[in-house]
Amino acid sequence: MKYIPFSALPLDERIALLAALQRTGVAARQVCISKLEPGSAAEGDTLPGIAMVSAPGWIRCYESGAGWIGELERDLGALARR
Repeated sequence: MKYIPFSALPLDERIALLAALQRTGVAARQVCISKLEPGSAAEGDTLPGIAMVSAPGWIRCYESGAGWIGELERDLGALARR
């Protein structure tokens, strides 16, 4: 597994994450976002990457394929409405 901190994520992904945080009213300094990417899998096996997001009193993991940022935004939006 390869650990990827937020600062090492691809630029387009960082921009999308920051925009999602802004839309939900969550300050970037309030969350920790990182990813784990699998190493080489056995032939025919594909393992998903995992995005980990935490904030004070809250943590979620997402399969880091397409759409995970939208899932995060929905979760943060629901959290903000509490």
